Order: sequence, then structure tokens, then C-alpha cells
Amino acid sequence: MNTQSHPRPSARARELVRGAYDLHVHTSPDIMPRSASDLELAQRCRQWGLAGFVIKSHYVPTAARAALVRSLVPDVDVLGALVLNSAIGGINTMAVEIAAREGARIVWLPTVDAVNEMTDQSSLPPGAKRPQWARLPQELREQGGKITPVPVVDEQHQVLPEVRSVLRASAAHNLVLATGHLDRDEIFAVVEAALAEGVRRPGTDRCTSGCASYCSCRGRRRLGHPLAWEGKR
Repeated sequence: MNTQSHPRPSARARELVRGAYDLHVHTSPDIMPRSASDLELAQRCRQWGLAGFVIKSHYVPTAARAALVRSLVPDVDVLGALVLNSAIGGINTMAVEIAAREGARIVWLPTVDAVNEMTDQSSLPPGAKRPQWARLPQELREQGGKITPVPVVDEQHQVLPEVRSVLRASAAHNLVLATGHLDRDEIFAVVEAALAEGVRRPGTDRCTSGCASYCSCRGRRRLGHPLAWEGKR
């Protein structure tokens, strides 16, 4: 793990996170460089007293990776997740069912392939610096690939039937449903649909980022005070 570029946490900070979980961690292996591997981060959590973390990948399910790390570091609760981007078929109920049965605990709606995110990236001027994860679709386009966003609502802003199917599967397995990189209006529509379909833990991450800056008291009241956290790309 490369820690040279990060400030050293204080003893007070260490104590505050003792016994906590980090619900949004990007570790290696990945298609881009990460500061730690799954195993390295588990060892760090054990060293500093964190209870565990959730492995998030924009491209692959991570429940199997989490299970392997738990077998090697059994006193750290490493959990898997699934992100509904194009790499796993987009809004894919079967993928959710399989991930849940493998032990995944969080399902994210589209992130790098969200309509909101891809629209933002396509509007950048030529030569603009893109996030690391945005370089893959750009490379695939240059190779002639067809890269399309993964929608969650229709033109009338109604939640798509396939999204409702995913919501029902998430409810059946008691998964945390996270809103990924959706925009503000998409988040409102999906969270309201999730609650109607029986999802007990709708989560709104990145709520103060450029993806969805809605985190006002009024916005939280409209969402019914779901779980919220500020994640990382």
C-alpha cells in the first residue's frame, strides 16, 4: 500500500473509526491503479481496528473476492458488491440474484455508465483531462466500439420495468441499494420506487458531489431519510 502521499491520521481519528465499516472502497485488482489490494486493506483494517469494508468495482462483482479475503483475514468483515454498469449487462436482475447468493451486500445502480455521468463526460472539450475510469469507454470508442449509457428512467421520467425488477430482487435479499452516479431527479424517482418495492435500505452516495448535489434538508425529507454516505470514484 502506498501511503506516502496521504496525511497520517491522528490518534483521535483512529479512535473515531475503530469498529467502523468503510462502505465504498476501490481496491486492486482493477483496470486502473489502486492504492491497496483487497488483502492489504484487510490487513490494515485489522491493524487499526476497523470492522470491515465493502469492495466496489465499476466492472465486476466482488463477492467472491470478499469471501477469499475473509478466509485469509477472518477477523475483518470484508463484503462484496455489484455495480449495474454495462460490463455486467446493465440493469440485470440475474446478476443481482447471483451476487446476492454469493454474499454481496450492496448493489449500486449505474455509475460510470449512468446517463448523467456519460453526458457529463461527452460534453468535455477535446484534450480535457478525464477521470481514469472515463478513459476506458473513450478507448473503446476509438476502437470502433459502441458505448451507450445505462438508463434507469424513461422519457417521461418513469422508472423502467427492468429497474423495478432489480429493486424487487434487492428487497428479497435485503440488499443495500445505492444510487451510484445518477442525477438528482433520477435519485428521487428510483428511491421512491425502491421504497414502494420493499427495499429497506436505499442508500444515496455521492450526495454532495457533482453527480447529484441534492443533499439539502428538503431533499433528504423527500427521500424519507435513507442511508446516505459520501463515496469515492
